[in-house]
Amino acid sequence: RTLKETDYAPLTGVFDIKARCWKTVFVGEGSVDAGGPFKESLENIVEELMSDILPLFIPTQNNKNGHGLYQDCWTVNPASTSSLHIEMFSFLGRLLGMSFNSGHCLDLKCPPMFWKQLAGLEVTLDDLQTSDLYATQIIDELKRDRNTYSAEEFNAALSLTFTTQLSNGETVPVCEGGESRRVLHHDVDEYFRLILKTRTQESQKQMQAIRDGFSQTFPIGYLKLLTWKEVEERIRGPIEISVATLKSISDTPCDSDEYTKRFWRVFEQFTNEERSQFLKFAWGRSRLPPADQLTLYPFRINLLESYNCSNPDLRLPTSQTCFFTITLPRYSSDA
Repeated sequence: RTLKETDYAPLTGVFDIKARCWKTVFVGEGSVDAGGPFKESLENIVEELMSDILPLFIPTQNNKNGHGLYQDCWTVNPASTSSLHIEMFSFLGRLLGMSFNSGHCLDLKCPPMFWKQLAGLEVTLDDLQTSDLYATQIIDELKRDRNTYSAEEFNAALSLTFTTQLSNGETVPVCEGGESRRVLHHDVDEYFRLILKTRTQESQKQMQAIRDGFSQTFPIGYLKLLTWKEVEERIRGPIEISVATLKSISDTPCDSDEYTKRFWRVFEQFTNEERSQFLKFAWGRSRLPPADQLTLYPFRINLLESYNCSNPDLRLPTSQTCFFTITLPRYSSDA
């Protein structure tokens, strides 16, 4: 509410990962927001967006069917078109612009089509395939059947109409009167063109609201200078959490003592998902920031003083997410 009353001005003044748009207070917790709780609040926003708590995003067809590429992705809900929903999409766009500008990552698990549409880039059939493989397989089968069978055989066997299924499962006509118009042998190319147009524009109103919001915090025209992968990585952060990258921003020498060396040996064995969880524990964010923001927050490892702990193997590490610092007990083994 406060952001809206100020026309979202705090979102436009965040230029690096040391700045914050708001101060976060978690009810029932004793945290003081020097950056850590704010980063965690962004993580919480993304978690709610990629869930059924909010109606803005839904699992892609590939996600729901467990089929094809990008099976963990969510896409804009075509049915979320109320004035409140559009306002929420606009606010999301402002957050994305802030993220792009500052390096505060928002780990939105969206397919390539979303990032291309955000950047204003052309969307192709290959992009639709990354969110709805079944839809593109139908098109491929139609083209194959058209080339295999005569027009008479094709028309006699097929009862498909000029309709398609959107991301939310709703069946809609792809042209006027499409519900009653059959797809004939000579219609296949037109049908393919109309499906692609309908599917890529199914959430046009919502995407425009996101783009309009983005433009309020960062000039969106610059995105066309980048590939969709570069846009995605700038907002989400690098997908791979590199051990070498994390070591490069650590101000604790990696071989300074046996306990620090032990930490790095164990960390190197982590999966990427486990490294992401560690980042969230240590820094309040699940992704490393873009390269130009990395050095603003060095990673620090402090050792728990032995006089504070008679048996370090029974203690857990602690963190200060505001300062990207962990305090590590002096464990006796890697286990």
